[in-house]
Amino acid sequence: MRVADGDFPTVVNSGYTVKITHGGSAPPFQYLGRTQGSPVPGAVTVIEPHEVVSCLDQDKTAADGQAIVQLMFIDADLMPVGTGRPRFHEVTYPDRSLFNGITALHRGLAHGEDELDLESSLIHLLTVPLARHADAPGAVSPTLRPRALRQVREMLHSQLSSNI
Repeated sequence: MRVADGDFPTVVNSGYTVKITHGGSAPPFQYLGRTQGSPVPGAVTVIEPHEVVSCLDQDKTAADGQAIVQLMFIDADLMPVGTGRPRFHEVTYPDRSLFNGITALHRGLAHGEDELDLESSLIHLLTVPLARHADAPGAVSPTLRPRALRQVREMLHSQLSSNI
């Protein structure tokens, strides 16, 4: 996927989003209430389900219009659940072997490789970021929020296109 000028919408996905950047410059983005720096080529970015991700207009000028990224949208139900979903403390990971595995999976999908091989690769790839970068399901995470803040977040999600 090539990201064109102005093609940085505000989104909320129901599953995990895993992004790799091959080259170019994507703008910084807003996530978990903080501005996240531009992902560097070779790194892996993980966005958790039901979180708002947006790019502010002034940040779009930081992009060179030539970012080359690949995305995977992973249904949250595919992740091991236990007593809760896995939590990631960072957003971007400089994990070259994970990056290479995701690249190989995208290549296999594009070339129509055997579905069973691709499914096995995906299952393996899902275990790598969990083992290296996530808390076990149900672990207490510093990103957990009190009930009142969760309610505010839900209200904001329901009115993404409004000027609140």
